[in-house]
Amino acid sequence: TTNEHNWPLCVQWHPKANRVAVGMREGSVYEFDASSGQTTWKQRAAERLAAAIAYTPDGLRFAAGGYEVTRMFEMATNEVVFKMARHDRTDVTALAIDPKGEYAATGGADHLVRLWDLKTGRMLSVLSGHDETVLCLAIDPQSRWVASGAGGGTRGRAGGGRQRGAQRRRGGRADTQDQRDHPAEVGLPRRHLRGTWDRGSDGPQ
Repeated sequence: TTNEHNWPLCVQWHPKANRVAVGMREGSVYEFDASSGQTTWKQRAAERLAAAIAYTPDGLRFAAGGYEVTRMFEMATNEVVFKMARHDRTDVTALAIDPKGEYAATGGADHLVRLWDLKTGRMLSVLSGHDETVLCLAIDPQSRWVASGAGGGTRGRAGGGRQRGAQRRRGGRADTQDQRDHPAEVGLPRRHLRGTWDRGSDGPQ
């Protein structure tokens, strides 16, 4: 129900059906049949803001970000499959799932982007570099790059397609000098390393 205290924060189309999901300010997610307007699924997905939602590519699972935690639901049973919980004391404000359904990226009011393995729910990598809340995320169709947008106009990107960047890593961590010259190589899906965003870049070189 929409009222002065509760309104939509985000929407997502179902990848396999004519249905749309809506994340609400009070934490619930509603799925509607786009033709009839009937509710087909409902879940209290977050403690307060359901500001980031996404289907897996097969449409069988659904992720919703809330306070600190992103929950992955099995839609047929409404059960929580696992929780992705590392945005400490902040809301999850952005969420993307790669086209193969293997990885997810979450962004939060902690200015960080975190990468996750969707088979296990395990966190793979943390990317810093934004100065304000991460507001949007996208993963490219080949699952090689993840891009983010944040308040204040900061931009970032990361990818797993170049060997030169990977060779400049030391002990699994990004060399900060290299980060000023080369994109962060977090590896979706080839390599999972900690790093910072290559800031101020217009896109893959």
